[in-house]
Order: sequence, then C-alpha cells, then structure tokens
Amino acid sequence: MIVDGSGRKRRLLSYCTNVHPGETVREIVRDLEQFAVPVRDNCAAGGPFALGLRLGEVAVDELISDQRVLEKFREFLSDERFLPYTLNVFPQRTFHAPVVKEAVYLPDWADPARARYTMRAAHVLASLLPDEDPFGTMSTVPLGWCDEKTPASTSALRSAGARAIAEVAADLARLEARTGRRIQLCLEPEPLCVLETVAETIAWFEEHLWPLAPRLDPVGGLGGEGVLRRHVGVCYDTCHVAVEYEDHEEAWEALRSSGVAVGKIQLSCALEVDRPKENPEGLRLLDGFDEPRFLHQVVARGDDRSHHRFSDLPLFRQWLAQDSPAVESARCHFHVPIHMEGRGPLGTTQRLLRAALDDQRHAPSVRHLEVETYTFSLLPGEFGATSSLVDDLTQEVRYAALGLTGR
Repeated sequence: MIVDGSGRKRRLLSYCTNVHPGETVREIVRDLEQFAVPVRDNCAAGGPFALGLRLGEVAVDELISDQRVLEKFREFLSDERFLPYTLNVFPQRTFHAPVVKEAVYLPDWADPARARYTMRAAHVLASLLPDEDPFGTMSTVPLGWCDEKTPASTSALRSAGARAIAEVAADLARLEARTGRRIQLCLEPEPLCVLETVAETIAWFEEHLWPLAPRLDPVGGLGGEGVLRRHVGVCYDTCHVAVEYEDHEEAWEALRSSGVAVGKIQLSCALEVDRPKENPEGLRLLDGFDEPRFLHQVVARGDDRSHHRFSDLPLFRQWLAQDSPAVESARCHFHVPIHMEGRGPLGTTQRLLRAALDDQRHAPSVRHLEVETYTFSLLPGEFGATSSLVDDLTQEVRYAALGLTGR
C-alpha cells in the first residue's frame, strides 16, 4: 500500500510474496490472483497496492528470455493496480522445496552465477517500475553462509563478494543512465552468515567495498564512490537484528553515521524464550518450531552477556542439555507473524519491530518497507494461523501500516 506521499516521495509498504510457493511466472500469477488480489482489496480498497515480489531464477529467466511473457506479466500487474517496487532476490533457487536449509544462501557472492542472476532480475524490475516512481530495491544474500566462521574462513568471500557487487553496482549505474530506473542492491545481514550484524556489515562496506571505488569508471556523472553509495545499501531485517541482540537505536545510529544507505526495511519478528534452562514449557513450545525446511539459527545470551550461536534449533537444544553456562535468554530465527504476541512462556521480539516502526513513523527515512513472514504453513500448535492466509497477510500489513502512520 502507499503509506504516504506521492510520486518519487511516496513510501511503500506491502508483504513479500516469498510466502507463496510459485517459481514459474504462471505459478506466480496464480498465487497473486489467489492471495495478493484479496489482500489488496482488504488493505487498499482495490488499489493501487504496492507489491514486494520474490522472483527466483526460474521466473527471471522466463521474463528475460521471452518479451511476450514479460509484457503479459507487466500488463497483469498494471491491470490489478499492483506497484512492484522491491524484489526479494535472496533465495535464487526454489524456496519452498521440502528441504532448503543452507541451500538458500547458494550461490554465494563468490560464484558468478549470483551476480548474473541479480542483474537479470534488475533488468526485470527496471521494466516493471512505474514512470512516476522509477526507484526499486532488491534484497540479497549477505555474501554467503559460513559453517565455521573465522576471519580466515570468510576473508576470501568478503573480498570476492566486494568485487562482484562493485561490478553489479556499475551495471546498475549504467542501467539507470540508459533507462532512468534507479535500482539499489541491499545486502541483508542474517545470523551466522558472513555478514550477520550491523557492525560487521558497516565494516565490510568500509574495508572491502568502498575501497574499490577507484577501479570503477564514472557513470552518469558519478565517480566510483558515488556509484557504490547510490546503488549498494542494506536491507534492515528486524527479525535478524533482534536475533543478534542488537539494540535498534544503536544499530540505526551506526548505519546513519556510517553513510551506508538503508534501502529497504523488512518487518519481521523472531521467537524468544527467557531463562530456557528453567523454562521447560517455553522450550516445549519452542521445540514445536523445529521443522525440516529452513534453518532456524539460535543466539543464546548468557548471564555474563556472552553470545552463543547455533546454526539450527536442534543444535541449541543439544548444547542446552549439556553442562552449558547460565542462559539469560535465547532467540530463534523463525519468522512469526508480526501482529501476534507470544504464547505463555514463549515470546517474540515484537518490541524491536515496534521500535523500528516508531522510528519510521516519527522520522521517516526509508521509502521501501516489506512485511516478511514466509512461514505460515509451518507454524505449529499454539502459534498456528487461526484464519485464512489472506486474513493473516491482511492483519500483518494493517498492523505495520498502523505502526507507521498511527491510523
């Protein structure tokens, strides 16, 4: 939906269509007809309605290789009064396979296939953006996944990823010079990835990406540094920030002070259990979220404020059952509906989400916001959806809109 403003100053809010399983263009249109159209009618009285699209490589290849398919898709979006403003190009391959786990991070940014897919997606987005607001964003993998994260194990990927992303930024600058469509690639820090915290992400920009500016040719009146700052930024995911125990105000101020652009905010909540060693009912509820499709990283904070990271929920449970230190709380990367509060002794990180919404309500600085709960079909028992997916998505978008506008 359009939160406020018009043309190039409007703020756009929607939900991310990665909640739907479609991979081909036909499947995506089917999903949009079944779900996005009624959500649009509920939230925007028929439109116009912003739409955060997830286009994997299957759909992108179809749209790039056949102009007729692209034209038909564009006509469908226009006829339904959808405003495609942002793409989720984080999962390049099938996102709703029976088992995804670490594969969601592949290919990483050291693999040329990642840059190739990203630029093809950018060309698609450029063709879909409306003339009155030719700015689009794309959220992407924070370089890659790392099983054993050490400076030595991530050094090569940090450097290779910077080189690849700098080249993509140059291509995006040339795309803007040719079409007038500005697209910003937004890295999305995520727990246990190469870039998992705001501090790590800022350091990567300063130490790896921006030093590559002199290697880039000027484009459209911009030097290399201008190209990088204009076309590369961050996707700020409130679930990921919370799982890492980052303070929202501190993280936001660090980004502002650093000059790293925040192109997009993903509105999402994680799970939280207090005093897990003394909270058997909370752990029982948490265990219900252990499902085989996605990784559910856990960060536990000890009484001494130390952080203990686990790549998946079962590993945390094994550690907790051993002679582990005292634990103040643990947070789990499982995107739960933003409008739902916790259940008994199992809570959510909704308060950080609210802090981000309050920030953008009182001092709006990011034009693209997107609710990203893709796990409705996986919610267990007490957290399970109590209505249709359309109703759940409607409630999420309305909850976010209320937080952004107060109405």
